[in-house]
Amino acid sequence: MTASPHHPGFLGLDLPEPLAKALYRRLQSTRAVGVWLLSGYRQPRVQKEQAAVLAEQAIAELARKHFERYPDDTLSAVYFVGERPEVWVFGYTSEQLVAKNIIPGGPRVGVDKLDGHIWTREDFDRREQRLERK
Repeated sequence: MTASPHHPGFLGLDLPEPLAKALYRRLQSTRAVGVWLLSGYRQPRVQKEQAAVLAEQAIAELARKHFERYPDDTLSAVYFVGERPEVWVFGYTSEQLVAKNIIPGGPRVGVDKLDGHIWTREDFDRREQRLERK
């Protein structure tokens, strides 16, 4: 595991879900911070460069909707925001919305590291529910 909270680290264990949850709870009891997830995320099948292409397509749709609502805005180019254990995150910025404090920075898109699908609000909600169930 890495010591940095900014980069995912993996224990490298392939455990049945109940055992993974028990280990996760045990580590949390020692104030460790982390998540448990499918072992396939250790070696992403979708690389950041591939994810950028997929994100561009999804963000183009967001931008189209954005211009319907804010036709005079200017948008930055799509850029890499960062990564989470399961997704590559990309976004764009609207300086006008930032100036108005409407949204901090701009919309974000998560691209799944295993199959390349664009994460929806439901995907993120399921992730949070899974982690909360422990």
